[in-house]
Amino acid sequence: MDFLFFIKVLLRRKWLILFVSILAVVVAYFIASELPESFKSKVVISTGIIEKKNIYTDNENPFVQEFQIENKFSNLIELMTSRLSINMVSYQLLLHDYGFYIDSTYKVAPFRTLNEEAALDFTPTEIQKAVELAYKKLNHEIDVDSIDHQTEKDLKQLLKELKYDYETLYEEVGISRVVKTDFLNISYESEDPNLSAFLVNNYADTFLNYYQSLKDKKDRHSVQFYTEMAIQKKEELDEKTNELKKYKKGQGILNIGEEQKLIANQITSLELKIQDERGKVPSYQGAINTYNKYLNDKGIDYKRHKWVNNDIKHLQDELKQLEVKRVNDNGPLLKTKIELARKELQKRVETQTAETGDELIASNRDLIMNKIEAETELEIAKASVASIETELSRLRSKASSFAFKEADINELEREITVANEEYLAIVDKLNSAKLTSIGTDNPLAVVERGYIPDEPEPSNKLILAAFSGVMSGSLCVVLIFLLAYMDLRLSTPLQFEKFANVPLVGTLNEVKMRDLDLEAIFGKTSRDENIEIFKESLRKVRYQVEHSDAQTFLVTSTKEGEGKTFFIVSLAYSLSLNGKKVMIIDTNFKNNVLSEMCMQADQKSVIATKLIGDNNLEKEFTSTGVNSAFSHSTVDIIGNLGGYNSPSEIFAGKDVRKFIQELAKIYDYIFLESASLNKYSDAQELSGYVDKVLTVFSAESEIKQIDKNSIDYLQRLGDKFMGGILNKVNPRNLV
Repeated sequence: MDFLFFIKVLLRRKWLILFVSILAVVVAYFIASELPESFKSKVVISTGIIEKKNIYTDNENPFVQEFQIENKFSNLIELMTSRLSINMVSYQLLLHDYGFYIDSTYKVAPFRTLNEEAALDFTPTEIQKAVELAYKKLNHEIDVDSIDHQTEKDLKQLLKELKYDYETLYEEVGISRVVKTDFLNISYESEDPNLSAFLVNNYADTFLNYYQSLKDKKDRHSVQFYTEMAIQKKEELDEKTNELKKYKKGQGILNIGEEQKLIANQITSLELKIQDERGKVPSYQGAINTYNKYLNDKGIDYKRHKWVNNDIKHLQDELKQLEVKRVNDNGPLLKTKIELARKELQKRVETQTAETGDELIASNRDLIMNKIEAETELEIAKASVASIETELSRLRSKASSFAFKEADINELEREITVANEEYLAIVDKLNSAKLTSIGTDNPLAVVERGYIPDEPEPSNKLILAAFSGVMSGSLCVVLIFLLAYMDLRLSTPLQFEKFANVPLVGTLNEVKMRDLDLEAIFGKTSRDENIEIFKESLRKVRYQVEHSDAQTFLVTSTKEGEGKTFFIVSLAYSLSLNGKKVMIIDTNFKNNVLSEMCMQADQKSVIATKLIGDNNLEKEFTSTGVNSAFSHSTVDIIGNLGGYNSPSEIFAGKDVRKFIQELAKIYDYIFLESASLNKYSDAQELSGYVDKVLTVFSAESEIKQIDKNSIDYLQRLGDKFMGGILNKVNPRNLV
């Protein structure tokens, strides 16, 4: 929406806005004057939220700190406005006013009493039972299950009649934080200064006691809860620890890390040893081959002495077994046995070679002994390799099993660590809860008690009246704005461009004259400003037509009643003032208002009559002039006799284009009027006979979807579509 347009709308409605504002000021002032006096009292409570250690200064997280503080204040205020807190105050107020039902010697002036109408709803017995119930609830002397429902209902109704009920006090008692401080205000405003002071003071005292009891209960519950949790977590920790011990015992593991390290060292040592033993095998085999060659060369064959070989073989096997044992046992005892076995083998070889009686063997005893020793060492080396490989396989298998056992042990140890951390965390919380429960003071304290006010609260009549005036005026402005915003009419040129989306050729303001006399309008200067605006607007349109390089024009509209006829006649008259000869052809067969308006004219165009006859159009048209109100010697009109057929059907078999061309030789401008685009196809059929198409829109109209369809057709005409004429515009919207 155009801002200037909105300002204009406001200026037009300024007296309405002013009247509404003044009326609101007067009404608000008199209403405020009739309000009863009220007295306000206030109690200030320190909360300890900021001053105590439960909120820490954290310069690195100021937003988090502020959120924590605001959250604590919100929780505290919510607790203070709870139904239980307010009900305690309600019962105290009721006992103050009706305490004589509890104690016959009680004599205190009540703050409020039941009015006559409300008093009829209660009997003295019902009131007494209700007051006794309030007393028992206040002192926690009653079981919920034993409450009489009717008495409970009477108590609620009695509190409501006295305006001591929860809903009323919740709305009227103000509880708020003093901005950016550690303090809360409890305020109450009533018709009685004593009532205001009594309520806020008792509210504060009652809530402080209630808060302390909640805190003590919470502390006891916390200690009990964390004690049970600590016992549970300790049992879980012990269970996990015993499970680990049982697993290690079952697997025969004391320290899996040390055992893995020991096995790794054993595997490394055996791998080095097996390399040495494997290296001995080819060496001893080569030595044996060499000894065999020497013995063969000398012709010695001691294999024939089988008893010798078997005896020596026995000692060799014994020595081999001892050497195999050295893989796992390298103690001094085993070493001694091996040395003795070697000496025994050597001694036996010497003895047996000497006892053979073979001088050749005896003379080569050293060579034979070396061979036997080499054979023995070869067997020992092979046996050692086999034994070491077996041991390596066993150790590697054991090492592989350690990986699974280590995973199990690590998982158990991780569970023990988690259980231990949970246990220690619970113990810390238990200790904190115990410290909190021992001698902790109530963080809430009354800093300033409520006083009995001496003067009533200012009525602020002038402020309320001024505020009402401003709000009413603002509301009126908003309402006017909404109405203007929702106004989809083409009331201004800006609205026309926004909604119609077609070129604006010109505007014509609305002229309210019962009998419009164009000759009188243009003949002299009028005192009516609207008439002068109309003349100048029409002259601007005339200028556009004269400089359009077009001679024939079709004037149409999207809907009926837009003012086509008025526009054509007015424009024709304006052109005639410039010495132009104008012909108006009424081709609006569906609604030939133009023809009917001019039928009363006496003069007729002889030339037009002749051309109508020459072109065989007597059944369709008749030549006439305009009536006296629009009469001018250079303006002629050809009216139609009406009909329901379309122009193409009416002109079938007749050369209308030739007819218009002949008229164009005589007249400077020719204007055709057609039926509306939304309902009829007349304009589409007639557009082919003219140079330009003009569309008239009323400022009172709205652009609907059917209008948009018609506008789409006009835009498809291209340069032939000259634009739109905005008719019936309020002159104030043209300024």
